[in-house]
Amino acid sequence: AVPPPPLNVMGYYTSSTSIMVTWQRPQFPNGIIRGYQIRYIPQGGNDQTLNVGPADSSTLLIGLEIYKLYYISVSVQTIQYSNFTNDIAVSTDEGASSAPLNVTVS
Repeated sequence: AVPPPPLNVMGYYTSSTSIMVTWQRPQFPNGIIRGYQIRYIPQGGNDQTLNVGPADSSTLLIGLEIYKLYYISVSVQTIQYSNFTNDIAVSTDEGASSAPLNVTVS
C-alpha cells in the first residue's frame, strides 16, 4: 500500500542561503521506511529534490537564493513513495547589507 505522507512539516531559514526543514514520520507507514524525498521550489523557478535516509527527520537545504520564497514538501518512501505533503512557504533571510564604499568622516 502507498504510505501516508510525513506529518508536521516545518521550515525556517538558518541563513540567507539555507533553510532547515523538519518533519515527523507517519504513525503507520504501511511498510519499512527507506527514506524521504524533499521537494523545494523557488518562487517562479523549477523544482529540485533531495533524498535523505530513513532515520532522518530534518535536513538543511543549502545553496539557496538570497531572500527568496521557497515552497517545500516532503514524501516518504517505503516500497512506493507517498504523495508529497502540502507545501509550506519559507523565505531565506535577506542577508547582510553591503557596507558603504568610500566613506569619509570630517
